[in-house]
Amino acid sequence: MIHEITTSIQDILEDEATARENEETLPSLKEERAVQEAAKQQEEEMQKKKDEEKAEEDRVLQQMVDEEVRRKEMMMKRRSRPLPVHTLSSSNGMWICLSSIYQISPGVPSETQWMP
Repeated sequence: MIHEITTSIQDILEDEATARENEETLPSLKEERAVQEAAKQQEEEMQKKKDEEKAEEDRVLQQMVDEEVRRKEMMMKRRSRPLPVHTLSSSNGMWICLSSIYQISPGVPSETQWMP
């Protein structure tokens, strides 16, 4: 086991010596950490940007849902609101009440309240 450790150390030292002869220096631990930290920071920034985009998308979707709910509530209010009662009179027996035409038979008073 000691022989394996010394062989590994010797290989590392020989690689470093060869690299120095060829002027190829291996990065120091400090340099490796700096590279790793920069990569980590870049990844965190990308994740933050994705999170912000997702939050904006969620906000827009929620706004659209809220607008649709409000629109439907307004429609329901309009439908549930009773129409006003109108007093109409006619000389020829034809009555017009909002969107409908009613024919009144003779003998019905000419002034009547209609509620659709």
